[in-house]
Amino acid sequence: MRKKGLWSIMKDETVYWILIIILSFFFLYLTTIGVPHGLLLAAGILNLLLLETWFIRIFILFSGRKISQYSEVIQRISFKERVFDYFVFPTIFLATFMLYLYFNKDIVMSYWIIVLCMTVLFVLFINVKSSLKRVYKLTSLTKGIFSFVCILTFYLSVNVILRFDINIWIKLIVSGILALLMFLSELQLHDRFTISSFFISLLSSLFVALSIGIFVYQSIFIATAIGTVGFYVIIGLWNTRFSGKYKFIDYLSPLLYGTIALILIFNL
Repeated sequence: MRKKGLWSIMKDETVYWILIIILSFFFLYLTTIGVPHGLLLAAGILNLLLLETWFIRIFILFSGRKISQYSEVIQRISFKERVFDYFVFPTIFLATFMLYLYFNKDIVMSYWIIVLCMTVLFVLFINVKSSLKRVYKLTSLTKGIFSFVCILTFYLSVNVILRFDINIWIKLIVSGILALLMFLSELQLHDRFTISSFFISLLSSLFVALSIGIFVYQSIFIATAIGTVGFYVIIGLWNTRFSGKYKFIDYLSPLLYGTIALILIFNL
C-alpha cells in the first residue's frame, strides 16, 4: 500500500516532468545549432507554459478540502498567499535555467545543470502535491526545497548577469537587487516579512553584492560561487532561526558548510 500511495503521488508529475526534460534538452540542442531567436523563445515559452500548467492544475485540484468528513463545507487555500510560491517563483527558476543554457558554452556543464535542476524540480513537484494533499500547508521539508531552489536560481542568475558586456557597477546593482528579491521571497515563504526584516534583507543583499564585486575581476566562476556561498549562509542562518532554534551550535552548520565551500572554490 505504501508503494501504491507513493506512485499515486508521482505518476502524473512524472509525465509533466519528462516533457519538461525533453523540452529542456531540445532547447539546449537549439542553442548549439544557431537557430533564429524566435524559435528559441517559442521553445522556452512552451516549457514555461508546461510548468505553469502543472501548478495551475495541482492548485485547482487540491486547493480546497472538507473541514471534516462529516461536513460539506470546503476550506480553500488563499490564492493570494501562494501566488508567488506556486506561480511566479517556479517560472523565474525555469526561465533562469534556460537563460543559463543559452549563455553557457560548456556543453558538459549544461548537462550537469539540467540533471541538477530537473532533479530539484521533480522533488519540488512531489513535495508541493504531498503538502497540499496531506498537510494543507507548506511543510518544513517543502520550505527547505523552495529554499534550495532559491539558492540554485540565484547561482544561475548571477552567472548569467556577469556574462553581459555592461558596466561592472550595473552588474553588482542588478545582482544586489536580485539577492534582495530572493531574500524577500524567503521571508514571505516563512511569513516573517516585517519592516525590520526588510532592512536586514537589504543589508544582506549589499553583503552578497559586495562579495561578488570583490572577486568579479578574477573569474565569473569564482565571483558567482563566492556570491552564492554568501547567499546560502544567510539563508541557512535564517532557516535555523525560523525553525525556532536558539542555541549557538545550531547556527554552526551553515557557517561550517560555507567555509568548506570556500576552501573548495579556492582550491579548484
